[in-house]
Amino acid sequence: MSVNEYVTYDDLKTYLGITGTGDDALLKRICTGASHIWDTLARRRFYEEQATKYFNFQTAYELFVAPEDLLSVTTLTNGDGNAISSSDFYLYPLNRYPKLWIEIARSSGTYFTYSTTRQRAISVAGLWGWHNDYDHAWEDSGDTVQDDPLGAAATSLNVSDGDNFQVQQMVKIESEQVYITAIAGNALTVERGKNGTTAAEHAQGAAISIWQPAYDVEHWALRLAAWLYRQKDAPFMKVGFPQMGVVAVPASLPPDIREAALRYRRVRV
Repeated sequence: MSVNEYVTYDDLKTYLGITGTGDDALLKRICTGASHIWDTLARRRFYEEQATKYFNFQTAYELFVAPEDLLSVTTLTNGDGNAISSSDFYLYPLNRYPKLWIEIARSSGTYFTYSTTRQRAISVAGLWGWHNDYDHAWEDSGDTVQDDPLGAAATSLNVSDGDNFQVQQMVKIESEQVYITAIAGNALTVERGKNGTTAAEHAQGAAISIWQPAYDVEHWALRLAAWLYRQKDAPFMKVGFPQMGVVAVPASLPPDIREAALRYRRVRV
Protein backbone atom coordinates (compact mmCIF):
# COMPACT_ATOMS: atom_id res chain seq x y z
CA MET A 1 0.00 0.00 0.00
CA SER A 2 1.28 3.47 -0.91
CA VAL A 3 1.52 6.20 1.70
CA ASN A 4 2.33 9.79 0.84
CA GLU A 5 2.63 12.14 3.81
CA TYR A 6 4.37 15.41 3.02
CA VAL A 7 3.40 17.15 6.25
CA THR A 8 2.78 15.88 9.78
CA TYR A 9 0.04 17.06 12.07
CA ASP A 10 2.67 18.25 14.58
CA ASP A 11 4.10 20.57 11.93
CA LEU A 12 0.59 21.71 11.00
CA LYS A 13 -0.22 22.50 14.65
CA THR A 14 2.93 24.59 14.91
CA TYR A 15 2.07 26.42 11.67
CA LEU A 16 -1.46 27.16 12.89
CA GLY A 17 -0.44 27.99 16.44
CA ILE A 18 -2.57 25.18 17.92
CA THR A 19 -1.47 23.91 21.33
CA GLY A 20 -4.43 21.74 22.36
CA THR A 21 -5.11 18.15 21.33
CA GLY A 22 -8.84 18.33 20.67
CA ASP A 23 -8.49 18.49 16.89
CA ASP A 24 -5.58 16.04 16.55
CA ALA A 25 -7.59 13.35 14.76
CA LEU A 26 -8.96 15.91 12.30
CA LEU A 27 -5.54 17.44 11.73
CA LYS A 28 -4.07 14.01 10.91
CA ARG A 29 -6.78 13.35 8.33
CA ILE A 30 -6.27 16.79 6.83
CA CYS A 31 -2.52 16.22 6.47
CA THR A 32 -3.18 12.95 4.66
CA GLY A 33 -5.83 14.57 2.48
CA ALA A 34 -3.62 17.54 1.62
CA SER A 35 -0.83 15.21 0.48
CA HIS A 36 -3.20 13.25 -1.77
CA ILE A 37 -4.72 16.44 -3.17
CA TRP A 38 -1.25 17.80 -3.93
CA ASP A 39 -0.35 14.64 -5.87
CA THR A 40 -3.62 14.91 -7.80
CA LEU A 41 -3.06 18.57 -8.65
CA ALA A 42 0.55 18.00 -9.73
CA ARG A 43 -0.22 14.66 -11.45
CA ARG A 44 2.84 12.95 -10.01
CA ARG A 45 4.10 11.29 -6.81
CA PHE A 46 6.53 12.98 -4.43
CA TYR A 47 7.33 9.95 -2.30
CA GLU A 48 9.68 7.04 -2.98
CA GLU A 49 8.02 3.92 -4.36
CA GLN A 50 9.74 0.60 -4.98
CA ALA A 51 8.30 -0.96 -8.13
CA THR A 52 8.98 -2.70 -11.42
CA LYS A 53 7.73 -0.83 -14.48
CA TYR A 54 7.56 -2.04 -18.08
CA PHE A 55 8.41 -0.13 -21.25
CA ASN A 56 8.20 -0.73 -24.96
CA PHE A 57 11.46 -1.19 -26.84
CA GLN A 58 12.43 2.22 -28.25
CA THR A 59 15.99 2.32 -29.63
CA ALA A 60 19.12 0.20 -29.32
CA TYR A 61 20.76 2.62 -26.89
CA GLU A 62 18.08 4.74 -25.20
CA LEU A 63 15.06 4.01 -23.05
CA PHE A 64 12.91 6.98 -22.07
CA VAL A 65 11.02 6.31 -18.84
CA ALA A 66 9.34 9.74 -18.72
CA PRO A 67 6.69 10.67 -17.76
CA GLU A 68 7.62 8.31 -14.90
CA ASP A 69 10.08 9.81 -12.39
CA LEU A 70 13.05 7.50 -11.82
CA LEU A 71 15.32 7.82 -8.78
CA SER A 72 17.48 4.71 -9.00
CA VAL A 73 17.66 1.35 -10.77
CA THR A 74 17.92 -1.98 -8.99
CA THR A 75 17.61 -4.27 -12.02
CA LEU A 76 17.36 -3.37 -15.71
CA THR A 77 16.07 -6.37 -17.67
CA ASN A 78 16.50 -6.38 -21.43
CA GLY A 79 13.87 -7.53 -23.90
CA ASP A 80 15.64 -10.90 -24.22
CA GLY A 81 15.14 -11.57 -20.51
CA ASN A 82 18.76 -10.91 -19.51
CA ALA A 83 19.74 -8.33 -16.89
CA ILE A 84 21.97 -5.48 -18.07
CA SER A 85 24.94 -4.80 -15.80
CA SER A 86 24.82 -1.50 -13.91
CA SER A 87 28.25 -0.68 -15.37
CA ASP A 88 26.77 -0.79 -18.89
CA PHE A 89 24.26 2.06 -18.60
CA TYR A 90 23.84 5.61 -17.31
CA LEU A 91 20.86 7.49 -15.92
CA TYR A 92 20.03 10.90 -17.38
CA PRO A 93 20.04 13.79 -16.71
CA LEU A 94 23.43 13.05 -15.19
CA ASN A 95 23.52 15.67 -12.46
CA ARG A 96 19.93 16.09 -11.30
CA TYR A 97 16.82 14.21 -10.24
CA PRO A 98 14.50 12.70 -11.19
CA LYS A 99 16.03 10.65 -14.01
CA LEU A 100 14.09 10.64 -17.28
CA TRP A 101 15.91 8.18 -19.49
CA ILE A 102 18.45 5.34 -19.46
CA GLU A 103 21.29 5.25 -21.96
CA ILE A 104 23.51 2.27 -22.78
CA ALA A 105 27.25 3.00 -22.65
CA ARG A 106 28.43 2.87 -26.27
CA SER A 107 31.67 1.16 -25.22
CA SER A 108 29.87 -1.66 -23.40
CA GLY A 109 28.98 -3.79 -26.42
CA THR A 110 25.44 -4.00 -24.99
CA TYR A 111 22.25 -2.69 -26.57
CA PHE A 112 18.52 -2.82 -25.97
CA THR A 113 16.72 -5.56 -27.82
CA TYR A 114 13.56 -7.69 -27.75
CA SER A 115 12.67 -11.28 -28.61
CA THR A 116 9.08 -11.46 -29.84
CA THR A 117 7.40 -8.09 -29.41
CA ARG A 118 8.44 -4.52 -28.72
CA GLN A 119 5.55 -4.06 -26.30
CA ARG A 120 6.49 -4.20 -22.60
CA ALA A 121 9.77 -5.76 -23.66
CA ILE A 122 12.04 -4.01 -21.16
CA SER A 123 11.51 -3.83 -17.40
CA VAL A 124 13.04 -1.46 -14.86
CA ALA A 125 12.99 -2.45 -11.18
CA GLY A 126 13.94 0.44 -8.98
CA LEU A 127 12.86 3.42 -6.92
CA TRP A 128 10.43 5.93 -8.40
CA GLY A 129 9.09 9.34 -7.41
CA TRP A 130 9.85 13.04 -7.71
CA HIS A 131 12.59 14.60 -5.63
CA ASN A 132 15.02 17.33 -6.70
CA ASP A 133 17.62 16.50 -4.00
CA TYR A 134 17.35 12.75 -3.76
CA ASP A 135 20.88 12.34 -2.38
CA HIS A 136 19.58 13.95 0.83
CA ALA A 137 16.00 12.67 0.76
CA TRP A 138 16.57 10.11 3.52
CA GLU A 139 17.95 11.86 6.61
CA ASP A 140 19.71 9.93 9.35
CA SER A 141 17.50 10.02 12.45
CA GLY A 142 20.49 9.47 14.72
CA ASP A 143 18.55 6.57 16.20
CA THR A 144 18.55 2.82 15.72
CA VAL A 145 16.37 -0.25 16.19
CA GLN A 146 16.40 -1.27 19.85
CA ASP A 147 14.42 -4.51 19.42
CA ASP A 148 16.57 -7.65 19.39
CA PRO A 149 15.56 -8.22 16.66
CA LEU A 150 12.63 -6.34 15.12
CA GLY A 151 10.51 -9.15 13.68
CA ALA A 152 8.97 -8.92 10.23
CA ALA A 153 5.45 -8.94 11.69
CA ALA A 154 6.11 -6.53 14.58
CA THR A 155 3.97 -3.41 14.74
CA SER A 156 5.88 -1.79 17.61
CA LEU A 157 9.35 -0.41 16.99
CA ASN A 158 11.47 0.51 20.00
CA VAL A 159 14.05 3.29 19.64
CA SER A 160 16.48 5.11 21.93
CA ASP A 161 14.59 8.42 21.86
CA GLY A 162 11.02 8.74 20.62
CA ASP A 163 11.47 12.52 20.37
CA ASN A 164 13.55 11.93 17.24
CA PHE A 165 10.36 11.01 15.36
CA GLN A 166 6.86 12.28 14.59
CA VAL A 167 3.56 10.59 13.90
CA GLN A 168 2.89 10.45 10.13
CA GLN A 169 6.58 10.21 9.25
CA MET A 170 7.86 7.59 6.84
CA VAL A 171 11.11 6.00 7.99
CA LYS A 172 13.39 3.48 6.34
CA ILE A 173 15.20 0.55 7.94
CA GLU A 174 17.55 -1.02 5.42
CA SER A 175 15.30 -1.21 2.33
CA GLU A 176 11.94 -1.36 4.15
CA GLN A 177 9.71 1.70 4.49
CA VAL A 178 7.85 1.93 7.80
CA TYR A 179 5.03 4.38 8.60
CA ILE A 180 4.65 5.80 12.12
CA THR A 181 1.04 5.97 13.38
CA ALA A 182 1.58 6.64 17.11
CA ILE A 183 4.37 7.34 19.61
CA ALA A 184 4.37 6.47 23.31
CA GLY A 185 7.70 7.25 24.97
CA ASN A 186 10.35 5.35 23.02
CA ALA A 187 7.88 2.91 21.41
CA LEU A 188 6.67 3.68 17.89
CA THR A 189 3.49 2.07 16.57
CA VAL A 190 4.17 1.37 12.92
CA GLU A 191 2.77 -0.03 9.70
CA ARG A 192 5.26 -2.21 7.87
CA GLY A 193 6.34 -2.73 4.27
CA LYS A 194 4.99 0.47 2.72
CA ASN A 195 5.34 1.89 -0.79
CA GLY A 196 6.21 -1.38 -2.48
CA THR A 197 8.75 -2.53 0.09
CA THR A 198 8.60 -5.80 2.03
CA ALA A 199 8.45 -6.18 5.81
CA ALA A 200 11.60 -7.92 6.99
CA GLU A 201 13.48 -8.74 10.18
CA HIS A 202 15.99 -6.08 11.27
CA ALA A 203 18.79 -6.57 13.76
CA GLN A 204 19.22 -4.47 16.86
CA GLY A 205 21.30 -1.42 15.99
CA ALA A 206 20.01 -1.10 12.42
CA ALA A 207 20.00 2.56 11.38
CA ILE A 208 16.70 4.41 10.90
CA SER A 209 16.39 7.23 8.37
CA ILE A 210 13.49 9.67 7.86
CA TRP A 211 12.00 10.67 4.51
CA GLN A 212 12.36 14.39 3.79
CA PRO A 213 10.02 15.57 1.04
CA ALA A 214 11.40 18.20 -1.32
CA TYR A 215 11.33 21.49 0.59
CA ASP A 216 8.92 23.26 -1.78
CA VAL A 217 6.56 20.27 -1.80
CA GLU A 218 6.51 20.19 1.99
CA HIS A 219 5.80 23.94 2.08
CA TRP A 220 2.88 23.77 -0.33
CA ALA A 221 1.41 20.68 1.32
CA LEU A 222 1.56 22.52 4.65
CA ARG A 223 -0.05 25.59 3.12
CA LEU A 224 -2.79 23.44 1.59
CA ALA A 225 -3.40 21.58 4.86
CA ALA A 226 -3.72 24.86 6.76
CA TRP A 227 -6.25 26.13 4.21
CA LEU A 228 -8.26 22.91 4.45
CA TYR A 229 -8.35 23.14 8.24
CA ARG A 230 -9.54 26.74 8.19
CA GLN A 231 -12.28 25.86 5.70
CA LYS A 232 -14.19 24.01 8.41
CA ASP A 233 -15.08 27.37 9.95
CA ALA A 234 -15.16 29.44 6.78
CA PRO A 235 -18.51 30.88 5.65
CA PHE A 236 -19.83 29.65 2.34
CA MET A 237 -19.91 32.06 -0.57
CA LYS A 238 -23.36 32.96 -1.86
CA VAL A 239 -23.93 32.80 -5.59
CA GLY A 240 -27.19 33.97 -7.13
CA PHE A 241 -29.01 32.23 -9.97
CA PRO A 242 -32.21 33.82 -11.33
CA GLN A 243 -33.99 30.51 -11.79
CA MET A 244 -32.79 28.83 -8.58
CA GLY A 245 -32.46 31.59 -6.02
CA VAL A 246 -29.32 31.81 -3.86
CA VAL A 247 -26.97 28.84 -3.63
CA ALA A 248 -24.09 28.55 -1.13
CA VAL A 249 -20.82 27.10 -2.44
CA PRO A 250 -17.40 26.84 -0.76
CA ALA A 251 -14.50 29.11 -1.69
CA SER A 252 -12.19 27.69 -4.34
CA LEU A 253 -8.62 26.53 -3.78
CA PRO A 254 -6.23 29.46 -3.21
CA PRO A 255 -4.67 30.47 -6.55
CA ASP A 256 -1.08 30.40 -5.25
CA ILE A 257 -1.43 26.71 -4.32
CA ARG A 258 -3.01 25.82 -7.65
CA GLU A 259 -0.34 27.74 -9.58
CA ALA A 260 2.43 26.07 -7.58
CA ALA A 261 1.03 22.62 -8.39
CA LEU A 262 0.88 23.51 -12.09
CA ARG A 263 4.62 24.18 -12.06
CA TYR A 264 5.20 20.59 -10.98
CA ARG A 265 2.58 19.07 -13.24
CA ARG A 266 3.75 16.10 -15.27
CA VAL A 267 2.91 16.10 -18.94
CA ARG A 268 1.28 12.79 -19.85
CA VAL A 269 2.10 11.16 -23.15
